[in-house]
Amino acid sequence: MSTYSKLENWHWPQNRWSKIEYACPHGIGHGEEIHGCDGCCGHSSYAQRVERQVKTKPYKVAVEGDTMWEAVLKFLKGVLDRPLPGQLGDISTKDIAEAPMLKLHRKWITNNSTVGELLVNGVFECYILEDTIRQEKVYGETAIPSGIYEVGITYSPRFKRKLPVLRDVPGFKGIRIHAGNTAKDTEGCLLPGQTRDTDFVGRSKRAFNALYSKLEEAQRQSKKIIIEVD
Repeated sequence: MSTYSKLENWHWPQNRWSKIEYACPHGIGHGEEIHGCDGCCGHSSYAQRVERQVKTKPYKVAVEGDTMWEAVLKFLKGVLDRPLPGQLGDISTKDIAEAPMLKLHRKWITNNSTVGELLVNGVFECYILEDTIRQEKVYGETAIPSGIYEVGITYSPRFKRKLPVLRDVPGFKGIRIHAGNTAKDTEGCLLPGQTRDTDFVGRSKRAFNALYSKLEEAQRQSKKIIIEVD
């Protein structure tokens, strides 16, 4: 049985998260609320959900003798110092400062797709097409949440080659960057293109190859790659 787990529901001041585990009994992929081009088998109704508390690095909390304002300031500092659960993982401020920074500005949104501009270190790289943004997720037809994610390069069994992958995207699994032209070519993944039109990006393979070479070189130098999706 394949399983996927994530941390949610912070319990303060016990300094514990609830660990939510999802499992697909078919052993194909991950279960409830997980999808992507390399992701879930889709049997969300069969997903099994198990919750257990696990210890994590605690926030700094007030100690006896602190004034009210000292306690508040300590708590807020602990919150600000801690990475965002499910998005930043173990990425430090130093990692972000040194990493190649990708920023995706979503600009053209229709009922079928979302098209934006991708910047690499502040310079326009290409257009990106995604599924449309929805308030409630529709499997295989929904853009990922806004946030900051680490990007890795791993082997994709579906595409039978190495591809960039966004890590720890809440509610999604197997979110890749790969070539494609329309929303029919993606299930939450990011499709690069050198040209754009309504619900379309063109010259996708060229755009992907140019972007991939930059990401591959960063990984070769052991640099963490960060993408911010607004």
